[in-house]
Amino acid sequence: VDFHCHWSLEQDPHQMLQAMDNLGIAQAVNLSGGWGTKLEAMLAKFHRVDPERFSIFCNIDFARIDEPGFGPEMVESLVQAHNRGAAGLKVFKSLGLRHRDNRGRLIAIDDPRLDPIWAKAGQLGMPVLIHTADPIAFFKPIDCFNERWMQLQRHPDWAFGSDEYPGRSELLSQRNRVIARHRQTNFIGAHVANSAEDLTTVSAWLEAYPNLYLDISGRVAELGRQPYTARRFFMQYQDRILFGTDRYPGNPRQPRYRI
Repeated sequence: VDFHCHWSLEQDPHQMLQAMDNLGIAQAVNLSGGWGTKLEAMLAKFHRVDPERFSIFCNIDFARIDEPGFGPEMVESLVQAHNRGAAGLKVFKSLGLRHRDNRGRLIAIDDPRLDPIWAKAGQLGMPVLIHTADPIAFFKPIDCFNERWMQLQRHPDWAFGSDEYPGRSELLSQRNRVIARHRQTNFIGAHVANSAEDLTTVSAWLEAYPNLYLDISGRVAELGRQPYTARRFFMQYQDRILFGTDRYPGNPRQPRYRI
């Protein structure tokens, strides 16, 4: 199962199934389902072809957080998405880094106004795959000592080292406080909980939070350069680790399935 995919409505489900067969992928999970009419269209197009092999996660419009009734409306949106066939909820890294309220303040991941959403996801049995922060290098100066220099030159919007953003440790602490508050909700930390460089810390999180899981998408480099530690980590937590690519079957960009 590729638990971390992103594809749009433009993709052909029949072509994707052929690619999945060629790659040995039994099921693909699209984390970019959206909400409202986009979600309905995504579910209709892919579930009409094969609801067992295509799973769709919905998303939340956090930009509406200042609207009256935001909590109940988002809970109802989640219920409706679940009833239509959405398998889970995906939260992008923009929560904590980019979404702001009407006063211009960044919305914290552990903002209490979001608690009803996390709680309802747990009640519905919908896992929450959450991308919080990013690799350590993205929060450091972009200089000759930054191992992601080339990536950050190509994607300057991936750099979060300025005072404009919270520190990386603060973002991860916000996420962990949410996980601790909502023990009945299963959370999946995207990209090895975005701490693949420090598996000792990730191990401590897995021990502290039995409702935390993780996927390995986009972190082959970090895992590959610590092969013995990564092997022990995978063996110890094999029931908590999900395969993922951050692509989709048939995507020509980067041979992540082969790797």
